[in-house]
Amino acid sequence: MARDPSVCVMGEDVGNYGGSYKVTKGMAEKYGDLRVLNTPIAENRFTGLGIGAAMTGLCPVIEGMNMGFLLLAFNQISKIPIVIRGPGGVGRQLGAEHSQRLESYFQSVPGIQMVAYSTPYNAKGLMKATISMFYLGYCFEVRPVLLRGFSDVLHVWW
Repeated sequence: MARDPSVCVMGEDVGNYGGSYKVTKGMAEKYGDLRVLNTPIAENRFTGLGIGAAMTGLCPVIEGMNMGFLLLAFNQISKIPIVIRGPGGVGRQLGAEHSQRLESYFQSVPGIQMVAYSTPYNAKGLMKATISMFYLGYCFEVRPVLLRGFSDVLHVWW
């Protein structure tokens, strides 16, 4: 974000709270509320907001608190360059609606680049590449990796 002023982050609790896994911790103070935008719990709306922002030339990173709820915005996904990231799968004693793995839904959409990682360091590099290449990309994060320090590695890059 320091290198490219068109990059912005939007999602639930990404501002002062730093996201549910603290990946965006400190970003609101560093970049301000216009580049780190807290949204209400309405995945279909803030995904649409990100798509509109991408159409105007910004490079939005949409952070979904739970990727299971991203299906609400599935019909908005198009060839507009946008990066969507968020956790999925089991972890932290979450219910079934918070523990889905949805990669198979998104891999069938032409033009989508999906990113998966195995370590926090690997996640940082893949996220940097996804944002800098600015294509339609999805970073599906695995909760156990998030719990192993992903936020400590990734938020340094912001």
